[in-house]
Amino acid sequence: MLSLDKLTGCIEIMNSCLYARAESDLEDIWLAMQSLCNIESLTLSFAESVPTNSGDDSGNFYDYGVNAE
Repeated sequence: MLSLDKLTGCIEIMNSCLYARAESDLEDIWLAMQSLCNIESLTLSFAESVPTNSGDDSGNFYDYGVNAE
């Protein structure tokens, strides 16, 4: 069972995910998850759908915590 602090941390991270609108928001979420889970290595990814004028959706995919090499 999660402690109250861990549960509160999970809810805060989920809330941050709901309001993330830019790639720069990933770092704060990534650091919070890393701290909550007490780990040094973590990969965080998200994808977003972007409507286009043609009616088709285009997508963007972002990674944080992955070496660019």
